[in-house]
Amino acid sequence: MVTITDVAKAAGVSRSTVSRVLNNRPGVSPETRKRVLQAIEELQYQPHFAAQALKRQRAESIAIIVQNSFREKTGDEPRGYYNTEIVRGAFNVCTERRYTVTLLNDEGTFEFYASLFRRRQFDGIVLVHVDVDLRLVEELKTTGFPLVVVGSVPDPFVNSVDVDNYGSAQQVVRYLVGQGHRRIAIINGPPQRLASRDRRAGFRTMMRQFGLPLPEVYDQPGDFSTRSGYEAMNRLLNVPEPPTAVFAINDRMAIGALRAVHDAGKQVPDDISVVGFDDIPVAQYLNPPLTTVRQPLYELGEAAAHLLFDILEGRVSSPARVVLSASLVERSSVKPLATSSMLSE
Repeated sequence: MVTITDVAKAAGVSRSTVSRVLNNRPGVSPETRKRVLQAIEELQYQPHFAAQALKRQRAESIAIIVQNSFREKTGDEPRGYYNTEIVRGAFNVCTERRYTVTLLNDEGTFEFYASLFRRRQFDGIVLVHVDVDLRLVEELKTTGFPLVVVGSVPDPFVNSVDVDNYGSAQQVVRYLVGQGHRRIAIINGPPQRLASRDRRAGFRTMMRQFGLPLPEVYDQPGDFSTRSGYEAMNRLLNVPEPPTAVFAINDRMAIGALRAVHDAGKQVPDDISVVGFDDIPVAQYLNPPLTTVRQPLYELGEAAAHLLFDILEGRVSSPARVVLSASLVERSSVKPLATSSMLSE
């Protein structure tokens, strides 16, 4: 049987150098790494990762939990794409590190998860959440189990990776003002969700900075479902002075808003402009294609896995929060009005 010593001898390096290459660790030159990999291939060496894991007292396994993975509680609508892209990013990082990945969905109870983690069947957890079960987070914090949450979590002592919801909403307002809009309304998400609160706060802050009015009727409630976007837009279309532009803080509510405009015998963007948030795949195929904020979903998953490995390897000693930027994708659902000078003031 071929051993790591055989590989080291064939490559003309030490056993520790071969180990660094196998575990994808720094400190090896590209030329040396290539020589070691060539020796591994020629000798058909099969590393005993299970034995290595036992020696390091690690399971070499990561759990990815997707909460509310199939249905949004409020809207009963699938969120498959959102979760799939995040999971794909985290999964690829884990497999590159030669860790196995176990995907768990929201069918598990709190007690089931707690039992799993107390038995230490995994080295760490990436939690992709819609409405995070704070009991589960508290349990993991108490046991000191390595955890990274993808999404907005109110506890500052929990490691998390999230998109810049506050700054992204400000970017939407700047864009609409740059297109000449002054009467801008917002369709919000559930107030108990931190992402909803951050997007609303960013929107309102930037409106105030531009000195733009925000009547109470322009601040419409929603619950992230298409239905709530439809109902909110209907209310906005029936106010005495309707807005010229509406920011729906997720794409599903924006889709409902588009349908409400159509059913009212009006057109987007000729009669009213609409901006969404998320850039779900269907956004570019709507009529008109939706201007929206693109969340870096795959990158969120990657960042979460990288942060988890930093924790496992001792490079993060205190709770960390990684925030990624989102980008505005300009399509055809916004109509430019008079040229604005406000951005340069």
